[in-house]
Amino acid sequence: MSCRISLVIPCHNAAKTIAACLDAVTASSVHQELDEIIVVDDGSMDGTAAIVARYPVRYLAHDAQGPGAARNAGWRASSGELVWFLDADCLVQDETLDFLKALLTDETIAGVSGSYENQETGSRLACLIQAEIAARHKRMRQEVGYLAGFNVLYRRSALAAVGGFDETDLNGPGAAGAEDIELSARLVAHGYRLCFERRSRVLHYHQTQWRAYLSAQYVHGYWRVRFYCRYPGRVVTDGYSTLVDHVQPPLAVVLTVSLIGSVFMPRLFRIAAWAWWLLFAAQVPMTLRMTASLGREGLWYVPFNLIRTVARACIGSLLVGKRLPVRRI
Repeated sequence: MSCRISLVIPCHNAAKTIAACLDAVTASSVHQELDEIIVVDDGSMDGTAAIVARYPVRYLAHDAQGPGAARNAGWRASSGELVWFLDADCLVQDETLDFLKALLTDETIAGVSGSYENQETGSRLACLIQAEIAARHKRMRQEVGYLAGFNVLYRRSALAAVGGFDETDLNGPGAAGAEDIELSARLVAHGYRLCFERRSRVLHYHQTQWRAYLSAQYVHGYWRVRFYCRYPGRVVTDGYSTLVDHVQPPLAVVLTVSLIGSVFMPRLFRIAAWAWWLLFAAQVPMTLRMTASLGREGLWYVPFNLIRTVARACIGSLLVGKRLPVRRI
């Protein structure tokens, strides 16, 4: 039995990519499977609205209330039994949707998410980002603990059962928050299952500039830490990251503090040395995976991840200073 499918594309200041996104949808065989396409513009200040007006889609102008609110506005305005969320910087392929639908085998499965391919193949940074994502997705199981929001198909009934996406303290204004993983936590608590299908891929405009990438990491890190404060039991249960990933930012804090402190207390230099070697050793497993796919280019993962780890350590330190409230659920 076929189901009505609604495509919802939430966006904010997406003038650079929304045309390519909609072109890919309307030009692919995916378009024939959709009953409607809804673009929810979350308070864009660029030319997003004018670009979307050129396409046969339903446009919803939404005050800048964050991605969670935009996603809710989209699926609640839709008519489909299945709701497919696609980010505005992603380009679908002919089989992207088919692979997602194939895993919705029974009513206990609330949703299925997919994977990425790299649209910015000429950028070393983008290629490193993609290789790391591919390595992590390769080891993920079919049943997972959370669904990423960039390419995900949900049952409308499941969204309604848990009240949709968070619109309060995990809803990032003007940027990606933690609304997708927070929804996943509530769906799992409600008894639903979540699935991952790596063959369902979208081309993604990965970051090509370090400044923009680290800025995006700050945003994602900020909301991810807020999520962990609310759901402390889900720190290493998402299937994507591991304990090795989570210990690296604290090691970077120890390294930085002990190095500075060694100026006044030379004995702290020994602690700094141990922190450095542990931090460096933590790079080895993923670096081996990266070199397997990229060759020598994969060695760039070491400075790539060390810089990112230091940035995440700074994020954690700032958040501790802000004394984020912990709401255990």
